[in-house]
Amino acid sequence: MWAAFFILVSLPNVASAQGATAPAAGTLKAAGKTVTPLSGIQKIAVFPIYYAGERGARLDDATAQSLEETWWQVRDELAQTGRFMVATKAFLEKADAYQPRARLTPADAVILGRYVEADAVITMVLESRRLTISVWESNEGAMAWHSTVELHPSIQVREQMPKLARQLAREFIAAIPYHGITIQDDLARSAIFDEGGKKLARVRIGTRSAFKPGDEVQWLTLERANLDPLFLGGAKTVVRAEGTVVEVNDQTATVELRRIENMGAIRAGALVFAPAERARLETFTKQSKDITGSQAVLSLLATGDSAGTAIEPEGKRKERERDETGALATTLSILGSLAVVLLLAF
Repeated sequence: MWAAFFILVSLPNVASAQGATAPAAGTLKAAGKTVTPLSGIQKIAVFPIYYAGERGARLDDATAQSLEETWWQVRDELAQTGRFMVATKAFLEKADAYQPRARLTPADAVILGRYVEADAVITMVLESRRLTISVWESNEGAMAWHSTVELHPSIQVREQMPKLARQLAREFIAAIPYHGITIQDDLARSAIFDEGGKKLARVRIGTRSAFKPGDEVQWLTLERANLDPLFLGGAKTVVRAEGTVVEVNDQTATVELRRIENMGAIRAGALVFAPAERARLETFTKQSKDITGSQAVLSLLATGDSAGTAIEPEGKRKERERDETGALATTLSILGSLAVVLLLAF
């Protein structure tokens, strides 16, 4: 069902590492005990903004349109990375799930995630002049990440929301403690394969990453450390293997394995951390972290794309072009019918 309604990114099937005596799927042996690592996020559903206004208050059309645009901007930022499959508006509407949602309970997150077939669900809440974005993983229903930004008091809400929400989406991406997902080699039918006497593995890295030959990477597992949000100190990372990038082709990096602490950890779906990519993402979001309060909002609102204009989300552009094409086809059909009637009349 996802294939019909999501931006498609090839994703792996889970398989054991070559030559390893792997533990049961989804578990690892560590220091004599069985550890169940946390799964990575590959499929995401973004819900519309929940507006917590005064009782009986109604949104004006311009603000309502801004909230809709905000949803498009967040979805587009996630989809454009190439790292996630992000639910389309059409998919959520068909599932009757395109509805604003506020804070979720763990049970809510699990049920919603299963219903829309997502590894994580994202909620957005606008209350007074505060915008909060929260990410919930849907396996156990735990909060993975959240952030709140205060809107500028002298600028209308609808003029701030889309850009601020897109920036928060970027900060979420930067907070994720891994940057690639291991994929299975089709010929070896394993995550690890031999080539020229070297042990190699392939990693799906998306479209915007800065992976390059020579970069060091680490295979890691995420384990629950405390009750904080997972990507805000609630999970600890354990390095299981190390390698060096030897080739980058399209959205895939080929990595030579150098040190392996746990062969069972290198399987399709395993998480890969890249220090160079982490540094790039931190630089990308550094401006908003260095500047706080109203000054940060003004600085962000002053930016745009290379032409200084707002970014039109890819999904929204396609929907608009489809509507325009449909309207043009209808007009041409009517004109053609009128022409036939006129010819028959004379």
